[in-house]
Amino acid sequence: MLWEQLGPEERTRLTTVHRQRYYQLANFLHHQDSKNPHEARAIARRELPNLLHAVDAAFAAQDPDAVDFSDSVTQFLNIFGLPREAERLIALSQNAAGEEGSRAWLMAQSNRGEQLFDAGRAAEAAALFRRVLDRLGDTPSYQRATALGRLGRCFGATGQPGQAAQYYREGIALGAELEPGDNVKRLIGLLHTDLAGVLAATGQYAEARKEYEVGLGIAENGKDLRQQGVILGQLGTLAMREGKLGEALEGYRAALALFKQLGEPAMEAVAWHQLGRVFQTAGRWEESEPYYREAARLREENGLIGGRNGAANTWNCLAIVSQQAGKPGAAEHWHRKAIDAARTLGDPLGLSRGLHNLADLLQHQTARLAEARELAEESLAIDKTLDPDAAQIWTTYIILADIAEKEAASTSDSRRQAALKLEARQHRRLAREHQRNFAGTRHALQRRRPLIVATLMAAQDPAKKALVEEALAVYSHASWNALCAAIRRIVAGERDEDSLQVGQFGDSPMIIVAILAALADPSALEGLVPPDGQGN
Repeated sequence: MLWEQLGPEERTRLTTVHRQRYYQLANFLHHQDSKNPHEARAIARRELPNLLHAVDAAFAAQDPDAVDFSDSVTQFLNIFGLPREAERLIALSQNAAGEEGSRAWLMAQSNRGEQLFDAGRAAEAAALFRRVLDRLGDTPSYQRATALGRLGRCFGATGQPGQAAQYYREGIALGAELEPGDNVKRLIGLLHTDLAGVLAATGQYAEARKEYEVGLGIAENGKDLRQQGVILGQLGTLAMREGKLGEALEGYRAALALFKQLGEPAMEAVAWHQLGRVFQTAGRWEESEPYYREAARLREENGLIGGRNGAANTWNCLAIVSQQAGKPGAAEHWHRKAIDAARTLGDPLGLSRGLHNLADLLQHQTARLAEARELAEESLAIDKTLDPDAAQIWTTYIILADIAEKEAASTSDSRRQAALKLEARQHRRLAREHQRNFAGTRHALQRRRPLIVATLMAAQDPAKKALVEEALAVYSHASWNALCAAIRRIVAGERDEDSLQVGQFGDSPMIIVAILAALADPSALEGLVPPDGQGN
């Protein structure tokens, strides 16, 4: 009633003032979120209808600050798990971006790139970020350092960690040239954290931990609770890689508590997923499933399907634990959901892993060996286009070797049987070659050093055979039987690697490789120093 009593000029004035006031509020909340997230998010959630009304009005009026306004509001839409509203504003920003190279254009392109990355379309996102970087030129700036970090994330997600690390380091060096304000410090911390992630993915664990500690120190000094949660979770992942499950569990639980407190369903889902991984790694399949299901629920409800933190990744894990729990039907259902999503999203790394895992499931069903081979060969073809370490290409070679051996056992054609056995040996050689070159292999072997050294001593001096039996006492579980038998054959004088590798899996092939290499050249043992002076 009051509105109808106003004249056109007064209505125009009040509408303008309204959207300008909410534009100021959006910017204020955007900058406060890293410092006072509870308060900033409480205000943003309460004012969200007004913020959306005002930003829509800004686009309708073609305000020059509409894209900047939208950027601040989109941040909270993503935090609150409202991807459709975020996508709508990003589309409006694209249409209102204006001249190429303008501030609004750069912001709109960057937001669209982030949207594509979050949807698992990292290659498309990289093309946008590269375009932004080219437009920014070589002059050191906060925007350029940010674009370098975004490009690093894209290359890391597409299985190119070396290129990703290069972008991160370039961004860190550039950030050091800028005026050291709060935003710059936070950005440098993010870059150190992302660099740590790709170092960990390629087995450079000690270097990764140092980078995480730098990032965590910056987040703690800046009282950035969200980033602290991110790094605590990633330190949990690093501990997982190092075999420290208790430390991993502690890190993930701390991260989950922070993200629940901050009200971020997407990041909360990450923590639930990682907790599932801890129990899965410990072989506690039934306990891991509820964690994965909660992560999948949150991700599906919030439209997060592709990418590293999407529902497809969780479906893959649900498939694996279902398989381990003796539920092959459920496992195949989850694998196919993940594969279909990866194909739709154009995610090569995710597709390769899904195909690989389904092939591993089907190879245990004799009637489906041909289907398993087809899946594994498609996975291998994709792996060859990616970084071998990130794709863990050796695991696909191992599956193909297993399939060839099963096919050989199931045929009465002697010539085909011989060809299949030769193919299996070739696949296993390629698997060992790639795994030997992986930086994480040396770390894994550090824990096996007592056994490796005892075997070397006994192989060179028969009087020391008792040392081997003492070291093998730690490997009494049935899963180590093939390794124990191979170790005893090495001590007895056997050196044929192909013969010794038959039936080996997990760490065993690399233990045998390390022993044979050290017997041929003792210097090959250098660097296998157990962490903290211990081993098992």
